[in-house]
Amino acid sequence: MSAACIGHYFDVSDKQIKAGLENYVPANNRSQVMQTKNNLLLLDAYNANPSSMNAAIENFAQMNKPNKMAILGDMLELGDDSAKEHDSIVNLLNDKNISNLILVGLFFKESGRLTNARTFSNSDEVVDYLKQHPVKDATILIKGSRGIKLEKVVELL
Repeated sequence: MSAACIGHYFDVSDKQIKAGLENYVPANNRSQVMQTKNNLLLLDAYNANPSSMNAAIENFAQMNKPNKMAILGDMLELGDDSAKEHDSIVNLLNDKNISNLILVGLFFKESGRLTNARTFSNSDEVVDYLKQHPVKDATILIKGSRGIKLEKVVELL
């Protein structure tokens, strides 16, 4: 809506606005949908906070896809609320029956005790794990703060 409003402000036609929106392709680890040789990836690893993480999980849970998996990285810079917010996300994952999980980062490693997720301290550990345990034919949500560097896992998926 913001793009359309700005377009109207600069006298861009509705037809041009529509074409621009329809042809937009997200990049830079932001809301990207990527089909790899083995999996469908929903890559949003540029930023994460409780509201964006909740929205991503809610949308992912509604997708009618077999073999869903989530790889989630810590939400950084939450201060004193970090542990509580990560626990809340894990509880949401449990509520939505998303059980094929990899949780990455020190906060999610601790919150992982609330579920049967595989937990890792950092993305390098996940890379090592995925080299030994390849994932195929899955739809995978990859979401986390930029500092967790989840883009490292993409080439293995």
